[in-house]
Amino acid sequence: MTIKRDSQKLEVGEYVVMYELDATPLGASIYRFTQACYEHDVVTWRGNEYMPIDITAEGFQVTGQGTLPRPTIQIANTNLVIESAVRAWGDLLGAVLTRYRTLRKYLDGQPGADPTQFWPVDVYELERKLEHNKVYIKWELKCWMDGDNIKLPGLQVLANSCWWTYRRWNGSTFDYTKATCIYTDARYYDINGKPCAASQDRCGKRVRDCILRFPRPAVLPYSGFPGLAKTRTS
Repeated sequence: MTIKRDSQKLEVGEYVVMYELDATPLGASIYRFTQACYEHDVVTWRGNEYMPIDITAEGFQVTGQGTLPRPTIQIANTNLVIESAVRAWGDLLGAVLTRYRTLRKYLDGQPGADPTQFWPVDVYELERKLEHNKVYIKWELKCWMDGDNIKLPGLQVLANSCWWTYRRWNGSTFDYTKATCIYTDARYYDINGKPCAASQDRCGKRVRDCILRFPRPAVLPYSGFPGLAKTRTS
């Protein structure tokens, strides 16, 4: 049962929204939080903990017409970590905010836990601080594509090179902090596609590497453009 099938049900289940604010390019840290109006305890997903904070997020709807949306996010100013980061790192402008949406049954620790099940993520940058007072801090966001001097295509179109960031072995376990590839299984292949130990696990970024990790009938989460190739080699 996948989250797409869940979406077709009359009763979808408990909906969970999590936010990851990556301020490492500014010199700060990665902050993870979820909406305190629904969560009273820390939420754990994909090995990461999301702290409950009072959040109001609006304007994420995409219509397909006109300009890209400029959502806003408002965070309660009771979290001293965020307050300190705002003051130390230029209001956190330029930090990347990623919004994840899934169902509670897929969270870590649940009987049906599955880190690969979530709706498409929303990725925005903190563009402008709108308000900052003792009660809350509010920002306007912009889509990463909605910037000055952005030209299309925004990335090089390659036939056999995946753009997802693969998990990293840190010496004792896998680090998924910056991983965008959804692969989490305990089957390991080296950069040439040969079975190997966990410490040697690397993705070669080719279609055949994706097929190894997501065998049929799974849908390949491949971010390259294999249809551009004149001949198929995998």
